[in-house]
Amino acid sequence: MALYNGKIEAITGRVISGKIVITPPPPGPVTVDIFDSETYLGAVVTTAAGDGVYPFEYLLPAALLDGALHSFAARIGEDGIDLHNNAHLLGPTDPAFVRKCVGWLELVSENGVVTGWAWYPDHPTARVELEILVDGAVAATLIADRLRQDVLNAGHGDGKYGFSWPLPFALLIQPHSMTITARDKQTGTALTNELSFRQEFATDAVRRIGELESDIRLLNASLSKLSATRARDQADAANLFKIIGEFFSTLAASDTGPVTSLQDMRLLRPAIAEVTSGFTPFAFRPSHHPALTIFVDVGGPIAGLYTTLQNLAAQLLAYDAEICLLDGNPLGPPCEDAALLPLIIQNLRYVCLASLSPGARYNRAMALAAGGLVMFVGPGVQPGPACIGALASILPVAPIAALAAKIIGPDGYLRSAGVEQRGMAASLRGAASPADTPGFAVPAMVDAATPELFAVRAACWSQHGGFDEAYATPAFALAAFCLALRAEGQTVQYSPAFSAQAPALPDMTDIASQRADEHRLRERIAAYFTPDDPSAPAA
Repeated sequence: MALYNGKIEAITGRVISGKIVITPPPPGPVTVDIFDSETYLGAVVTTAAGDGVYPFEYLLPAALLDGALHSFAARIGEDGIDLHNNAHLLGPTDPAFVRKCVGWLELVSENGVVTGWAWYPDHPTARVELEILVDGAVAATLIADRLRQDVLNAGHGDGKYGFSWPLPFALLIQPHSMTITARDKQTGTALTNELSFRQEFATDAVRRIGELESDIRLLNASLSKLSATRARDQADAANLFKIIGEFFSTLAASDTGPVTSLQDMRLLRPAIAEVTSGFTPFAFRPSHHPALTIFVDVGGPIAGLYTTLQNLAAQLLAYDAEICLLDGNPLGPPCEDAALLPLIIQNLRYVCLASLSPGARYNRAMALAAGGLVMFVGPGVQPGPACIGALASILPVAPIAALAAKIIGPDGYLRSAGVEQRGMAASLRGAASPADTPGFAVPAMVDAATPELFAVRAACWSQHGGFDEAYATPAFALAAFCLALRAEGQTVQYSPAFSAQAPALPDMTDIASQRADEHRLRERIAAYFTPDDPSAPAA
């Protein structure tokens, strides 16, 4: 629980100045509300100047310099806590008229509240501005303006001459007795009576808090020992898992047929040792309510996959995202031991969706995603340094249903800047152009994205009903999905900052499947768009 202390220190001209001391300091700025009596004037936001001290200044409205008497107060806005030394007068004074203050400093309650009354017998409509002194030092300024029925019954003006002031916590916990006095701020006239106070309960409580803090330190030390023991137990369990792994093996199929001897079998323990010793552990930020989900396709050498994940981790430091390895890629080259990467990369999920068509695979992944925006990274693809920033920038842009990336091949030339559909034929925008070609350095509306790197808004996927699972190739499944979005009035946008370096295309094309997919896509285009449809792709 935070402890608050502070006060209005002065009113100079129209400027109220003061400070707040908060222990422990909050993580962000603090709001101070300013009042004229109970009328809210405004607020000021202050940041720490060091050691939990928050200075503040507030410029009073010029309309308050109206010749009338004003009483100001300040409180911490978020918590509604009144500051000490809170009330100050602003109004005219007549230096030729010296008022005579009469009053009584009555008592300090068990809870540390100072009470009393003060008034000007020869000027009963005025209010006395008092200074409360603790051990001779001014601790607070306040106005004696509360109704005291006993004072009224005694025949003293309108009876609105009472005051009360709670001692701040810093004074309550003082181990010695305090001397409390009060005086008229304008004339220095002291009120009758002097009080002595020592809060035994608060002092005992502070001592007990100190004892509890000592107990907590001992408890934390014990917890640290338990944590170290738990870590050793986990290490022992992992070692046991490796040993047990020697009894299990993964049978690897070769071009010549199934393996026939134990020498052809790959043991799990060496596989784990190779991954855990060959790569430096790191962690993605934990995410409980991610705005973004990223699926990284498993494929190619494990070193390239590890580099892709490192690249994403560096870009995701400021974003709330979940990261998933997506295994079972039907077209990409296999990546041995990819399932072991979560052993060294914290907060990395592993999902295997094997023996599915590309559309079905995309649909299963989308259904698993927690983020409102879902990004897919193809096998071996390395996202550009501004990739996640460009993706995050479209999160609030509702009309964009899908995002196409700038894909740069291993030769440094563009592989694609999105897909454009001309009549019944699809083509890759910018293919074989220099990567810095001006025409592809600006965002543009496109007909579809390419599977190396793309993003889909989860709500649009759900509204459309998902990807068509009949396609055998990812490019055609994605193109059909994007064209369907376009036919529904959704937007597919190309962003040059949403970019990636892509490896050489694998020579794994199934010509028959590609021709069947192309024929199916042509039929879809003819069904989606009519010749006079203004949203139709360019002819």
